[in-house]
Amino acid sequence: MLRGPGPSSLDPITVTFPEPDEYSVEFTLCEPFEGCCHTVSQHYTVTCVLSSTDVSLSAQRQGRDVRLTWAVNVADSPQRFQIMRATRMSRTFEPIATLEGYQYAYVDRDLAPNSYLYKVVQELPLGGRLENEAVEVVVHPAAETQVYVHGGSAPIGEAILVSWIRSAPEPLTLTLYDAAGRQVYTQQVFAAEGSQLIPSPNAAGVYLIEVAGRDVHRTYRVLWH
Repeated sequence: MLRGPGPSSLDPITVTFPEPDEYSVEFTLCEPFEGCCHTVSQHYTVTCVLSSTDVSLSAQRQGRDVRLTWAVNVADSPQRFQIMRATRMSRTFEPIATLEGYQYAYVDRDLAPNSYLYKVVQELPLGGRLENEAVEVVVHPAAETQVYVHGGSAPIGEAILVSWIRSAPEPLTLTLYDAAGRQVYTQQVFAAEGSQLIPSPNAAGVYLIEVAGRDVHRTYRVLWH
């Protein structure tokens, strides 16, 4: 039995669930002068132990698809989820799907190479919204020995993302040059598949990103403004 902290309807009650399971919680409100009480039973399905304000989201890339799975604290029926997506460059979240009922998975299919941010928003039956912190997934080029520059321009102060996929984890050197051919930044990486942020230079202008390895040697023109 839980006893509330005071007579005000604004006083919160925190219910902590010890482990994932099915729970029923009874809330009893008693009028202090008349002595009458009213009891409401609320059902909760806890798929993982979370704070009361979170949706727990995980995202896994599967080729050019991204599989999203999540867990929630509040399992009232009906349930409604908004799947939100943004790119790393825009950071403007747009709804891509709406799910009704007890659904805790969604696959975002056939994505172009880019860096994506995802959120899942749970709309509660009695009002209010719960959502997760944004989760980032990088979709790499599908073919072997491919390099992709995510966006050809960026504001000063923002990095540009470069991703790649290769047949073996051999050294790959990423170098940034200014328009005069002076080296501004360089980084060597060794993963067969991955991504690297190229930091913003101090001055606006046209720059060249050189990607060099045993099986690839390419130069990309980019702009910071």
